[in-house]
Amino acid sequence: MYINREKNEEYGVMVIPLDNGAIEEASIGVQQLQMAGIPSRMMNEQLAGSILTASALELGFRFLILIGKDEVSMSKVTFKDLFEQSELLIPLDKAIYLIEKIYPPENFT
Repeated sequence: MYINREKNEEYGVMVIPLDNGAIEEASIGVQQLQMAGIPSRMMNEQLAGSILTASALELGFRFLILIGKDEVSMSKVTFKDLFEQSELLIPLDKAIYLIEKIYPPENFT
């Protein structure tokens, strides 16, 4: 998990497949995030939205990526920033860009 050295906050990405048809895409998403150096893990949780958000925050995750059959058909993900309380439907590479824009990798030059 990343540490924001200025505020000593932990953060990372929780990837959640919304249905069985999205598990493979969610797994690929986790791999792409990790290849970009972004700590992430897949959670196969079927929780209500507010409970899921609270669970993610308690575990130290700032970002959620939700992938369901609709997102798969559009080659997009639902990207949630829990600190900013924002939600976007965007391609995964754009989500990676937004995360790196907020928290640049340590060896970023």
